[in-house]
Amino acid sequence: MTSCRRPAALVIAAVIAGVCCGGEGIPAPPSPGPNDDHACPAADDVLVSAEAQLDAGTFDPLRPHIEQILVDGEGLRTVLNLTSLVLPGIEPEVASTLLGAASDPEADETLTLLKPHLIRVLEYLHGSSNELPGPHPEPLAAAHAVVVNCDPVDNVRLVRELLAVEVRRGAPGSGVTWELAPPGEGEQSFLGALIDAVDRAQKVPAFSSLLERIAIERDGDAPGGGGDIVVGREAFIVLAKLFAANAAAPDFELQPLRELLEQVFIPLLDGDVAAEAILDELLDLLAVIVDERAETFAAIQTFTGCVNRHDSEAAIPAMLYDYLSVEAFSVEGLLTDLAGAVDGEQAGDYRLAAVSVLDALLAHPEALDDATAVVGAFMAADVVPTVLDVVLALRGTGLLTDLLGFVDTLLSCRELAP
Repeated sequence: MTSCRRPAALVIAAVIAGVCCGGEGIPAPPSPGPNDDHACPAADDVLVSAEAQLDAGTFDPLRPHIEQILVDGEGLRTVLNLTSLVLPGIEPEVASTLLGAASDPEADETLTLLKPHLIRVLEYLHGSSNELPGPHPEPLAAAHAVVVNCDPVDNVRLVRELLAVEVRRGAPGSGVTWELAPPGEGEQSFLGALIDAVDRAQKVPAFSSLLERIAIERDGDAPGGGGDIVVGREAFIVLAKLFAANAAAPDFELQPLRELLEQVFIPLLDGDVAAEAILDELLDLLAVIVDERAETFAAIQTFTGCVNRHDSEAAIPAMLYDYLSVEAFSVEGLLTDLAGAVDGEQAGDYRLAAVSVLDALLAHPEALDDATAVVGAFMAADVVPTVLDVVLALRGTGLLTDLLGFVDTLLSCRELAP
């Protein structure tokens, strides 16, 4: 049986050999000396856990899909092509930062803290969640529709802009807590300020049951208007749809949307001054990314317009509501872990390095589009259940550590690091 699994191992070896040690149209790095730390290692040395799981048959259910998508469909060639185009565009200092992240104990600790949250989401999608039992195919179907129908360049650009945007405290008398800052002049990243504000919000009692108490009037079909009042999950979904529709509108204005959000949330805060101040801060941060001067504005409009078309039932926001509303999922723990992950100078270096990598991706739109189609193939309705089966079966096997080592190998053996 081992011999019939070996082609998959050879695929892994080909990735390392092709990317690290050269391939067709890819110059190999200089031949390493006997004491050179950047020598390309053997695949077996880098992916020990992966080899063990291959031999144990863990990947067997995926083999037909891997052969169809990566081999017959030339998906592996497509991904390698994108990788070979992107890696030379990564500056040495960026590669050095990424290498540092791969071996940084604090980054490893943060990843360890975040893994349980990711596993809970995967269990929810898989249908094996103890807290939210039953199948939940809708979010993955919506995500698949977004991946295959929305322009990958637009999707990557949105992530890039959200990572890059910086904020600073509003000037005295300006009436705002945060405002858009020129690149390099911000006091904090937008994402850092947002996570910090949400982390502080969930520590205020008035916010503790906010999701369950959301109430909003849903548009009715009867002549003369008037709809029913929905609460909790349904209200959250209606609110998400309203936001997406408004944000995607060519004549979008923030003030009417802000007033709507204030009408929904302020009565639920029971006059708590601290809670109202944090809500105001969150709305100011929203204003930053939909500011027409911000690069995020056009990206958000394009992305939300596409998501609004392909997730018309708001399955992805519904999943978010489910996660946030289950006490056992410890939202406080998630936010604390996220706040720790985005705080500090080192985290800022990682953020800017990620922006540089995304810039390198965006420089090759056609290859990015082709590689995204490969990802979309693994998210198809007839494939993704098997993917989830295998991914969840890999818990505790050490494969993630192998993959981090693989990333380290991709960077170091091409001698991108100084």
